[in-house]
Amino acid sequence: MNYIGAPYTHEDPALREWRAGQAGELCAFMTARKKLAYSPITHGHAIYQAAIRRAERVPVEYAFWQQHSIWMLRNATSLIVLCLDGWRESVGLIDEQHAAKALAMPIWYVVVHPSTDPAKPGRNYEYRGTIPPQKDDLQCLIK
Repeated sequence: MNYIGAPYTHEDPALREWRAGQAGELCAFMTARKKLAYSPITHGHAIYQAAIRRAERVPVEYAFWQQHSIWMLRNATSLIVLCLDGWRESVGLIDEQHAAKALAMPIWYVVVHPSTDPAKPGRNYEYRGTIPPQKDDLQCLIK
């Protein structure tokens, strides 16, 4: 299973929604290609929204989700870092990368580019390998 990590927590609910959508898009992209993918953000965001509808409180902060996330990561074969705006500062994503390194798990970095083909709207995913992209490399990143 490929564990997809991405930044999520932010005070702006619209940005959290967008980030969850981006993680879901990558999961769909991988699943359509028969690559098993799991995103704690896609999973947790749906739970968070259901809790709101039920007038219950589920935190969005990583500290609440950390135990679940690291348990799932331990059962994965690789960590895929979705390099969205804020990925370098994300407390959860930093922790997930440290955990993956401690497990000697491969870490892959993915940059998202908008599709330039009008017949195929959506996203193109560029696998950058195991070297984190530099700030200058992220100019084409969807924001």
